[in-house]
Amino acid sequence: MHYSLPTMSSFVDRPRELGPGARIGDVWAIDHALGRGGMGTVFACHNKDAPAIRAAIKVLDGFAEFHPIARKRFLREAEILYGLDHPNLVRVANIVLDQRPPYIEMELVEGVPLTRLLASGPLALDTALGHARQIADALAYLHRRKVFHRDVKPENLIVQPDGTVKLVDFGLAKKAGLDITVQGTSAFGTVEYCPPEWMDAEALEPAAWDCYALGVVLHEMLTGQMAFRTPEGLSQADEVLWILARKHDLEDGLDPGPAFPDAVRALVGDLTALDPERRPCPGQEVVRRMRSLP
Repeated sequence: MHYSLPTMSSFVDRPRELGPGARIGDVWAIDHALGRGGMGTVFACHNKDAPAIRAAIKVLDGFAEFHPIARKRFLREAEILYGLDHPNLVRVANIVLDQRPPYIEMELVEGVPLTRLLASGPLALDTALGHARQIADALAYLHRRKVFHRDVKPENLIVQPDGTVKLVDFGLAKKAGLDITVQGTSAFGTVEYCPPEWMDAEALEPAAWDCYALGVVLHEMLTGQMAFRTPEGLSQADEVLWILARKHDLEDGLDPGPAFPDAVRALVGDLTALDPERRPCPGQEVVRRMRSLP
């Protein structure tokens, strides 16, 4: 079970009036919902006057538009995304805050979440490494710009028909000098993909968080299994404690097993090592390591 500590979306109503055929702003008509993340819902839309023009529109959910912290976080996400230009990142075309609901116009990414592909089992080694290289490239690009995603997981990785991987949902992203604390805590995200130091605000370095998450995702692509699947019957709080305890037990990180090349096993282990100093990080270092793989 994926478990995230509460973000603002836990405390506001989800939009009930928006569905297929509904209008967003003066331009967009909804085709269907694509997903929810952070405080917003993302819809696949078409231009009402030119249906061939399509976009992904993220709206600020429900009463969140009236909450000052929610609006600041929504604007922060738009500011972070606007101006980014990388083949493995979703692109933003426009930000509209003076309409109800406020929304962000984004590139419509055609493809399927990595979670859906992994439901059928592990990926071939070359495919898994190819996907991981693209994610690492995206993280390297972000880290050079002092942007940190902080929610890298299969659900937020869209694989397009041509094999291009897009990193989406920047609702929890942080940019140096542009960060909004949520509910008075820095502990948020999806615990299965967060690093062992997740609950220690003093030790939680965002680039090391992204690199750790990439290692967990790579392990999952290679094995077809979630690395930190909790026993049944635990409460949500106990699940968090169980996962973090398991991560602290893995001083040398995760190991996909002897079926894989030693260099691949070493990379996964280093990315998910207990000691953040051991992890190849930021993303540029991961890219360098991946280039040396056979």
